[in-house]
Amino acid sequence: MRARNFFSELRRRHVLRVVGAYAVAAWIAVEVYTTVQPILLLDYEWTNSYIVLLAIVGFPVVFALAWIFDITPQGVQRTAPLGEVTPVDDAARAAVPARRQLSARATGFFGLGILVALVGFAAFASVGTERHVERGASIGSIAVLPFADLSSTRDQEYLSDGIAEELLNRLTQVPDLDVPARTSSFAFRGQNEDVREIGRRLGVEAVLEGSVRREGDHVRVQARLIDVSDGFQLWSETFEGGAEDVFALQDRISEAIVEALKVRIAPAPEAGERGTKNAFALEQYMLGLQRWHQRTDSDLRQARTHFQAAVDADTAFALAHAALAQAYAVLPMYGDYPVDSAVVRGLAAAARAIELDPSLGDAYAAMGQIAQNFEWDLPGAERFYRRALGYDPGDPTSHQWYAETLMLLGRYGEARSHLDKVLAANPTAPAAAYIDVYFRTLSGSPDAAAASSELILRHPGFGPGLVNHAFVLIAAGRTADAAAAIEHLAEFTPGRAALYRAVADGLRDDAARPAAVRAVLGAAALPGLERTGWLVALGENDRAMEAIDAAFRARGDAHLLLLLPHPLLRPLRGDPRFQSVVSEIGIVLRA
Repeated sequence: MRARNFFSELRRRHVLRVVGAYAVAAWIAVEVYTTVQPILLLDYEWTNSYIVLLAIVGFPVVFALAWIFDITPQGVQRTAPLGEVTPVDDAARAAVPARRQLSARATGFFGLGILVALVGFAAFASVGTERHVERGASIGSIAVLPFADLSSTRDQEYLSDGIAEELLNRLTQVPDLDVPARTSSFAFRGQNEDVREIGRRLGVEAVLEGSVRREGDHVRVQARLIDVSDGFQLWSETFEGGAEDVFALQDRISEAIVEALKVRIAPAPEAGERGTKNAFALEQYMLGLQRWHQRTDSDLRQARTHFQAAVDADTAFALAHAALAQAYAVLPMYGDYPVDSAVVRGLAAAARAIELDPSLGDAYAAMGQIAQNFEWDLPGAERFYRRALGYDPGDPTSHQWYAETLMLLGRYGEARSHLDKVLAANPTAPAAAYIDVYFRTLSGSPDAAAASSELILRHPGFGPGLVNHAFVLIAAGRTADAAAAIEHLAEFTPGRAALYRAVADGLRDDAARPAAVRAVLGAAALPGLERTGWLVALGENDRAMEAIDAAFRARGDAHLLLLLPHPLLRPLRGDPRFQSVVSEIGIVLRA
């Protein structure tokens, strides 16, 4: 057929008009979908791509149907070939206004095209879902991203974070399933990155994401599991219930996920045994968790207040008691909270949590931290950590704290295995990187200073890392570098900037050392770890030993234990007083 005749046929068969009408309708359909997509929570990149693809695929379908068939007053009929059109056909067609003919034809063929596209889409989605669920049995690692707060007031982030975190904790209990810790996965909050890139950076095969919508006492949680290799969803479901049923919702979601993955999960306690049905207690607990993860003195104090309010509202809320115990277990490490009060209240909260739920690993971990840092009972701390990991083998906090005890006991091989688990779960967390540097420092690794510098580059505002970086450089004899590191520390600690600059000057110039020593001794709020370390750095070994002896007798310094094996204190190891302190605590020093 010549081109001229072909275009004449297109006009006679009204193909161009029908295809044009389809193009307009398809464009409107795509625009409507992209508008309602956020409302329906269909926020997968692949759905956008396939909606557009299916609209394009519909074009040849509509073209073919418009070429072959015609919609007449007598119904859908095959279009007569050129030369076979009868006067009756023309008369019948003329009886119907052209606009109506076009409208009917466009509507009919558009409907057929969309029907074909939808059938294809449904078939594809069905096959794709089955394929991915079948593959789900091989998924060995999942990251839980922070859930979006879709509440109308957008003030429920603490609830959405808490739900995501509890799901994370449940999934860590699945054997052979690697789950990055909260610090790592929540670092992607607010970053509009492709899920495949997030998966690559976290080193996982699947990502769990979702949203929480709370209106009054009603909570709606949508969760979806995405395969990071191609961005397709493995599973998606919506769960609804009252605000008091959040823990039951979490159990239902986690069970649905592992069912989709075809793996086994440890039985969960009944909702209410370790959770709560008190809406106010739940709110306070979730708010406390939000503060707990910030790990600053003021945030930890606020977290303690929230956890206390939760257990006051529901005295049988085991998870809140365990969280309160962990807050007390670390408060003296981040500020000047009294050690005696932290020990008494922390142990009481942990004991109550265990009374309510003997399988609550967080409570045993809190008791281990108290035994380690405040009671200096290393064998007792080890027993508690082993118990905690027995109930919750995937908990990175328990692994990290246990690794600290093992290092103090000189068992570096075992400590390394636990640290590897911490780093696997927390690849982007400053605390995990810090304890890794501490391990390298204590184990005599020649690259400790380089590792310390790398930590500073990645986490320039992390205070403990900055202090240890200076200590590592001083122990390595790199005084000039240490002075520069201390001045860098002053930039991030304005309240002690004058002190740190005085110490840096004392390291550079012998004439400035007396003033630096006076500044260190006169700093009333300076942690014992720093006071001792700066005194050794400035050559005041006897005064440093007096500070250690006083802290040991008072048993009120939460930082002493971790400083004693540090290479910075090697000049003190020949002092009998130092050896007596180390021996009584049970620390094993590496040669």
